Amino acid sequence: MRKNAAYFWMILSCCFFSSATPSAKNPSDDLTQLIIDLDPKAYGYRAASHGMQVSLFADPFLNGRLTLDYELRLLEFLTMTFPISFDSTSLAITRFNFNPRVAEQWSLLAGGGIKYRLSEWMAKASFYAEFWLQTGVYAQQAIGFGGFRYAWRIRPSFYAGWERIFETGLLLGLSAGVEYDWDIPVGKEIAYRENQFRFIPGVRVGYAW
Repeated sequence: MRKNAAYFWMILSCCFFSSATPSAKNPSDDLTQLIIDLDPKAYGYRAASHGMQVSLFADPFLNGRLTLDYELRLLEFLTMTFPISFDSTSLAITRFNFNPRVAEQWSLLAGGGIKYRLSEWMAKASFYAEFWLQTGVYAQQAIGFGGFRYAWRIRPSFYAGWERIFETGLLLGLSAGVEYDWDIPVGKEIAYRENQFRFIPGVRVGYAW
């Protein structure tokens, strides 16, 4: 009875996500096998040769962030990532995450990371966990302190997310994460160091091949 109910919900999920065509290997459970049996051609990771993807991650609401991310698939579940991130008060819809005593600030960081897929491509989508380590320049113009002052910023971050890869190669995803910004002044001391944790929600659009 419970097994039949599980099958019912998986079939319903397949109908809902019927527009994409990903691919995966080595199914690990009965539910995954059921999807393969229902439609073998439409199951799994988009193609066996799929190994790279480029995507744009955006968080306009809290942090005014745009991240260009290149991913290179190493193993079936493991991917190496190379993100470049730009944050700016001018891109943010709100200033909730910014110091009110800072008139303007921006940062440009680059680095690398590891992305691990937590699930098979069941229902033509996958969940993943991702760790990044980035470093770069942070610029701050505080009220009453003249022009911009600069710092070297180090940012470790952890994300969890969901993504789909369509037959055309289009990639869509949602993710949320936590990061820590550590600022090391360069030249004149910046007025306010942002040595703090941040919550990072966002959407992702890209292309896989």
